[in-house]
Amino acid sequence: YGQLFISSVDVDGQTYQVSLRVIDKDALTLELVSVIDEFSREPAAIYDVQSLILQIPRLGYFVFPDDTVYFDVNMELIPGTDSLQFRVLSAEDVEE
Repeated sequence: YGQLFISSVDVDGQTYQVSLRVIDKDALTLELVSVIDEFSREPAAIYDVQSLILQIPRLGYFVFPDDTVYFDVNMELIPGTDSLQFRVLSAEDVEE
């Protein structure tokens, strides 16, 4: 269905490059594909280990032919799954 790459996610002060893939487009569920240590960038997202919420304040979505729209996205870790899976809780338009 598609993939989401986040260049830098802050998790308790440590940053990681993260890739997720869509596994259910109707339920808006994504699965963690890879995690790599990342030391040099400002975080593009924050994962709160207490609330299990991944917040992406400015997620860009390319719209053909030459436009990008941005969303403030919140995803929640789904407990009890074999792989790390996240469900989209909200996606609000970000005005440019």
